[in-house]
Amino acid sequence: MKKPSFLFFRHGNTFEPGEQAVWIGASSNPPLTAEGEAQAEAAARHVQDNYAPVDEITAGPLLRTVRFAEIVSDKLNQNFTIDDRLREIDYGFWEGLSKTDIIQRYGVPLLEQWEQKGQWPEGMGWLPLPSDLQNALSGFLKEQHKKLTEGSPSRMAVTSNGILRTIYGLITGKTAGIEAKVKTGNLCVLEAEERGWRIAAWDQKIA
Repeated sequence: MKKPSFLFFRHGNTFEPGEQAVWIGASSNPPLTAEGEAQAEAAARHVQDNYAPVDEITAGPLLRTVRFAEIVSDKLNQNFTIDDRLREIDYGFWEGLSKTDIIQRYGVPLLEQWEQKGQWPEGMGWLPLPSDLQNALSGFLKEQHKKLTEGSPSRMAVTSNGILRTIYGLITGKTAGIEAKVKTGNLCVLEAEERGWRIAAWDQKIA
């Protein structure tokens, strides 16, 4: 039998080919594109082929995460639930801006503070507070760890890049820099050990 794991997917694409990519967080709620929906279908096939049966799927509350989870759950014949703790970070003044816009308005150092070092930029209106987000996600991870170690089959969640980077930092104890970034549609795999989690895969491309 395949080893039970906790599978985190980042939602699929929300920008059409050639469309300007901008920062979208908790206060931006675009749907998946056709390519994003295809990524969800690929995720379902990958889970079926490579992991123990999934007995629970959880999604963040935004359209892009809910739709991704809906597609996967239909393919796996499994219900999904919504958990607000997996809601993406609200990027405040950066919402709707491109990287070029952010650099022009706020400068390169502030952008690199987040992208290279995983540090939240002060005064930019990001929410919730980092400590509140970490506490919420720590609670979520603790619940999932308990279920896996008590004999649950594999479990799965669909969320966003900012949440996944925060989870990476919680598990590794490291600064969630560029290595913690997860591309759309990609997979992160956690395995439950006696005292915590082991990262078995991070930002794994599946399609």
